[in-house]
Amino acid sequence: MKDTLLKKIFVKKNVIIILISVFISIFSMLTFSMANYSKNKNYLKIYLNPNDVVHEIKINKNIMSLEKFESVDLNILKDENNSNKKLVCINPCIIDIDISVIDNIELKFNSNDVIVKLDNEVHNLSNCSFSRINNVFNITLESISKISIFIFIISFVIIYFTLFFFVDILNKIKENQVKILDIVLLIAICFLIYMSTVFYLMIINKFLVIIPAVCMLGFIAYYFKLNFNNWQNLYLCIAVVIGSIMIFIIPPGNVPDEPAHFIRSFVEYNRYVHDENDNVKLPKSFESLMYKYTHNVHNINEKYSGNSYVSEIVKDPEYLELTEQYASYENTKYLSFLPYFPSGIVNFLCRLINLPIYLVFLLSRLINFIISTILCYYAIKITPRFKKIFLIVSLFPIFLQQAAGIDMDYLTNAVSFIFIALILKFVYEDIKIKKKEILILISVGLALALCKFGYFFLLLLIFLIPNKNFKNIKIAIIFKCLFILIPIVIAYFFNFGSVSTLNNKSEYYTVAKVLANPFNSFKICFKTFVSRFELDIFRGLIDGFGWSTKYHFGFILGTISSIFIVLLFAGFEDIKIKKKERIIMLIVFAIIFIMLYAIAFTEWTPITSNQILGLQSRYFIPITLLFYISISNNMLKLNVKNKYKFYYILLSIALILSVISIQNGFY
Repeated sequence: MKDTLLKKIFVKKNVIIILISVFISIFSMLTFSMANYSKNKNYLKIYLNPNDVVHEIKINKNIMSLEKFESVDLNILKDENNSNKKLVCINPCIIDIDISVIDNIELKFNSNDVIVKLDNEVHNLSNCSFSRINNVFNITLESISKISIFIFIISFVIIYFTLFFFVDILNKIKENQVKILDIVLLIAICFLIYMSTVFYLMIINKFLVIIPAVCMLGFIAYYFKLNFNNWQNLYLCIAVVIGSIMIFIIPPGNVPDEPAHFIRSFVEYNRYVHDENDNVKLPKSFESLMYKYTHNVHNINEKYSGNSYVSEIVKDPEYLELTEQYASYENTKYLSFLPYFPSGIVNFLCRLINLPIYLVFLLSRLINFIISTILCYYAIKITPRFKKIFLIVSLFPIFLQQAAGIDMDYLTNAVSFIFIALILKFVYEDIKIKKKEILILISVGLALALCKFGYFFLLLLIFLIPNKNFKNIKIAIIFKCLFILIPIVIAYFFNFGSVSTLNNKSEYYTVAKVLANPFNSFKICFKTFVSRFELDIFRGLIDGFGWSTKYHFGFILGTISSIFIVLLFAGFEDIKIKKKERIIMLIVFAIIFIMLYAIAFTEWTPITSNQILGLQSRYFIPITLLFYISISNNMLKLNVKNKYKFYYILLSIALILSVISIQNGFY
């Protein structure tokens, strides 16, 4: 019996899983041991005399805003461009900064006479600067304690069984038996693996974070022998690995408008004090997290470090300690409830168990990414044609960034895709539309109406469905008209606060000003179109991470662009699309495209500008799919035996390069 047990234990599969579990558990132990050690504080004091100047205070590569220290004794001086700021001492004073023992510190002054004390120990300045850069090996040794063994054992047990689930789910994917729960578990497993490894790897070297992603993509390729059978399986295997790591490596608040969206989801199901303008007082820990990672968010040179993440993992959230000032989230408070519902529930549950704010933030991103991935998976599965185009657009790096963020885009984009997939299913398959099909269409149509305002024009695609698919022509016409009108009314009602107030600023274009000079308005629109179209339909969807501040290197951008262009136009699908269908899709595309231009023109464009400002490529994601379907053709004829192998390898390369660019930009 013992021999049988030993044989089971030492089966090749079990040995590999045990070894991987040990490896991941070691990193988990090191990460959480260091996190526990980071609770120990250092007290940094900077003694300043009149005319002393502070040029820079940098904690873990993150440049602190000097305005935070402004007082009667310390003034901020700016240059003519308002870019270079410095803190000038007027009267003798002390700057106190509480830091963790694992934090790296860099200070720059105007002279060597400034006194810097760290835990009451005076440090001499060199070249008007002071720095403490911790040695990773040393702080690792210092952080190891008795609790580390406990962390390792718990991590090993969890990771070991998690990896068995991972292999079991891959087997289900191979057999085309994937359920929604399997997708949820697969993403949760990737999340857990990254949670255990990414932070410590980032502390050692920022580029090492690609190791777990490359290993998972490699293991999946080996397990499937690069034969994925269908496009949705290919999507799932790549999206889960790359999207999950984006949850961790894109700093908090660095997905566009994420702080305001996080506030909305945070206060949605938690009761906090509001003022007469419906602004809200937030926990100090919430404000501290957002300030740390967003106070200089538009600076292309802003950097972060893995050290700061580790200390955030165990930071006490102190939900009852609120800020003195009220926080405004004007641009999100009146938007539809639906995109905030999942993360709102997560926030509520996390507060009940007093989870640190940073973990709440990560879990909020996680639930959004899970929902987006499930919807995109089924969109690719449902559509009878153009699966390849659905796959590629769903794997554009900026699509994945938005899917892994706290925003409205994760749901708007995914619901748009599954709606288009349903329309194509009813167009190209001989399906009689009965009560069940009507209910599905109405549900998805209403969900689209409750997403980001304006994309309800996608509902016009209902006219692609032949009238013969309905019981009779009369029912078809009535249903199509009501299907468009009712969601539009609902969309307006649930987004009323955000669309009812028109811009009336004198220095900006308004609706009246645009209409008063149609020739000038057309010229501005045309110039914007010429300069931005390629950006909004392609390049801006593979480049420009964060708040469009982090970009690929030239050769990486060229490589990724080439890969996506080849994959978009390679002839691996039997494309049959009628001229009428192309025209309707292009009309719907054009309507939403023009509407986005109109909103940006009349809301965010100064009258001094010769182009429309405020446009972002991510706004065009829901309609990009229509554009590529409309122009689809098998332009490139490639002699490839296994198309799934070809796509898996090239997409994996493109997205790993994107991860490298994110790491290089942010860290």
